[in-house]
Amino acid sequence: MKLGELRKFVEKYYTERLFGKSVVNQDKGIRVFFGGLGRSKMAQGGAVYFKKMVTVKILKEIVKYAEYSNFGERKNSDPKEAVGYFNFKAKVFIDGQLEHVRVAIRIDTKGRFIYEFPYKNIEVNKKK
Repeated sequence: MKLGELRKFVEKYYTERLFGKSVVNQDKGIRVFFGGLGRSKMAQGGAVYFKKMVTVKILKEIVKYAEYSNFGERKNSDPKEAVGYFNFKAKVFIDGQLEHVRVAIRIDTKGRFIYEFPYKNIEVNKKK
């Protein structure tokens, strides 16, 4: 599958199967909602970005079983309703290779925990 086709597939898959749904993270016991901020603005990139995109089919499981890592402060570029981020880490296999994944879950002023699409909130091979 070419990168452009993969982008379309990922956006469609996320929109149809994850957007508006939620899952409880087992480590922190928090309900994480799959939001849609910027769904149509997927970042550009090469091989590492390809690895990010293929996680869409297991994203719900990644968020459910990821382990809490740390708290990230709100940046000036973040949405105004963002208080900060819980960063989680997980290990997944992509094409038979063990990959380290970091997932950022936004905490908003209403006390909700939200995974926002696009994939700037998930990183592959960020070891900490």
